[in-house]
Amino acid sequence: MLSRRGRTFRVPAFLVAAGLVAAVAAAQKVKIETHRDEKANFTSLRTYTWLPSPPSPRIVAPDAKGDPTLTQEVLGPHIIAAVDRELAARGLTKIESGEPDVKVVYYANLAVNMDAAQLGSYYQYTTGWGVLVGTTATTSTEVYERGSVVVDVVSRELNKAIWRGSAATRVNRENNLDKRVARLNEAIADMFEKFPIPRTKR
Repeated sequence: MLSRRGRTFRVPAFLVAAGLVAAVAAAQKVKIETHRDEKANFTSLRTYTWLPSPPSPRIVAPDAKGDPTLTQEVLGPHIIAAVDRELAARGLTKIESGEPDVKVVYYANLAVNMDAAQLGSYYQYTTGWGVLVGTTATTSTEVYERGSVVVDVVSRELNKAIWRGSAATRVNRENNLDKRVARLNEAIADMFEKFPIPRTKR
């Protein structure tokens, strides 16, 4: 109810419900960003392999303590599978041996904020896009919020990330594993819509 000059007004329940739905939707919106090396020749890419994902400092988000669906061990295979599907749809083949054209690595942030300076430092590769004057090529002012996945595509020959996609959102403690995987698949598909190689398979 709302009060105005001593008079009471009843707010219809459907308006309250609509407002709550809108608020929840806004809180769960996924922010997609990508970066690319404008000088890289993506048309020549044919093969890739995965680098092991660096371990998260804290695997479980602090506001979801004890939630078995919010661990790198559980979500990691789903992230890899989603990226594999997107790359395969663009004509890239995953190989288990030999020298790939690019290496792929993901970073899962399920705990505290993650600064972009952390990305790439684990494997000591640089990035192929603009950075601030006086900083190293793995550093930028970006901060990836809790509940984010970052995927780097790294040129084996140059040891440089030539493409980065990120999806960030707030962790929803109400989601079960199926909902988390569905959101991951959707977010990674949206992320790769901005990949320089278009889909060839549907």
